[in-house]
Amino acid sequence: MDHHCPWLNNCIGFRNRKLFMLLIIYSSIEILIADIISVIQYTKLILHSRRINVYNKLNLSLGFVGLVAAIVFSFLICKFLKYHLDLVFKNTTTIEQLDE
Repeated sequence: MDHHCPWLNNCIGFRNRKLFMLLIIYSSIEILIADIISVIQYTKLILHSRRINVYNKLNLSLGFVGLVAAIVFSFLICKFLKYHLDLVFKNTTTIEQLDE
């Protein structure tokens, strides 16, 4: 056993570590794509908002909140990926890493 993953509700170990790593890799790629799309959409929203009214202010505010949330989440998931890739390259588990 490597560790128990509460998001997957399963213990990550020898037989399913590859699937866990693929999940983290695909999640980080997908969130980076979402970041790129969010930046493009927010930029487009800023450039096309000619009149500032309540509706445009709400759209700009919600777009900014979504953009910040996507960037924070991508930072966290990429740090998580880096940590687990380091463990894979060192051929250790999370529990073994805690013992050091």
